[in-house]
Amino acid sequence: MNPLQTAITALSVGSLYALAALGIGLLFGVLRLINFAQGAFITIGAFALLKAQEADAAKTAQSAVMYVNHPSGAKKCSGCKFYIAAKGKGNGACQIVAGSISPNGYCVAYAAK
Repeated sequence: MNPLQTAITALSVGSLYALAALGIGLLFGVLRLINFAQGAFITIGAFALLKAQEADAAKTAQSAVMYVNHPSGAKKCSGCKFYIAAKGKGNGACQIVAGSISPNGYCVAYAAK
């Protein structure tokens, strides 16, 4: 990891700790009661953020290779060496493009089998 990336990561993690401590401090200052559910709220928020990032990454990956869900001449995903056919009926997968892939789709990463 380069020093700039390390510094940004450290600032991000440190700011999360500071926000958690500030929330606990404010609640204790007002209520004079320690709220042990604070950690659960932070965990739920982190999980929701992770799922949102995963969904966004799948969309970005498909748009990065200009994946379209309709045929483009003879170049279909089903004829690509990166296509992984579904077991049974339905959409398959791709070694490059994230998410569900139609056998009739097409992207710029197409490579004939």
